[in-house]
Amino acid sequence: MKYKKYIKAGLIAVFLILTGVIYSCQRAGSNQQSSTLGTPINLAEGSSPESQTDLQAETQKETGEAAEEIQEQESAPQQETQIYYVHLCGAVRNPGVYEATKATRVYELVQSAGGFTKEADENYVNQAANVEDGQQIYIPTREEVQKGSEKVTLTGRNSTASPDNAGEDTNKTGKVNINTATKSELCTLPGIGEVKAGSIIDYRTNHGEFQSIEELKQIEGIKDAVYNKIKDMIEAK
Repeated sequence: MKYKKYIKAGLIAVFLILTGVIYSCQRAGSNQQSSTLGTPINLAEGSSPESQTDLQAETQKETGEAAEEIQEQESAPQQETQIYYVHLCGAVRNPGVYEATKATRVYELVQSAGGFTKEADENYVNQAANVEDGQQIYIPTREEVQKGSEKVTLTGRNSTASPDNAGEDTNKTGKVNINTATKSELCTLPGIGEVKAGSIIDYRTNHGEFQSIEELKQIEGIKDAVYNKIKDMIEAK
């Protein structure tokens, strides 16, 4: 009987030991799983989820702004270059009417015409000057200059100027001839800026030469107030 009691007591002790081991293993596994579930995933070292969200939002904002800027540049209308027409004549190889722009210089126009002839007085004109729409540029020969011909560089749209009559009206009378004056010459008149000067040149191109100085008042923007300021300074011949 005593022997059976010892066996029973041993079995109970073994059972308790096994139960304790199993419980300890289960508890350790539970703690490891909890630790794994609490670990942040795919986060930069030292960063929080909030900072990652802010960084992504800022990147998206910058990308969107850059895309909008590119789209605006692509949709912006391209400014067209205004074409000028200039009559180049005199001592050049290929006289004629040439296309130019606001930035074109006289020497560039001469190059387009094949250059000066051997007889041309190359230093008589200002080759660095800008051209103007509707101008006539006359290149004189050295012989014409030696004979004392009037200087001809940039003349009006309807001008038929030659070395013998160029500048005659302005030099002798001191008045601006509205039928031959260039835009820069018209701009010397009080109350006449580039816009009004351009309107004067356009009017005489479309309607022919002015028959009288009073005809200027037919142009929009030139009324009695402006006309009275310049009437003693202009002429129409």
